[in-house]
Amino acid sequence: MIGRRQIWQKITLIVIVIVVGIRIISFLQPTRKKAQMQTTTTSKAVS
Repeated sequence: MIGRRQIWQKITLIVIVIVVGIRIISFLQPTRKKAQMQTTTTSKAVS
C-alpha cells in the first residue's frame, strides 16, 4: 500500500512538472516571436 502510494506521488509529480514545462515553453515562444516582429518592423521604419 505504502509503495503504491509513493509510485502515484512520483507519477503525479512528473505529470505536474511536464505540464508546467509545456506551459512555460508555450508562454515563452509567442513572446519571443512578438519581440522578433517588433525588431523587424522598427528596423524597417528606421531604414
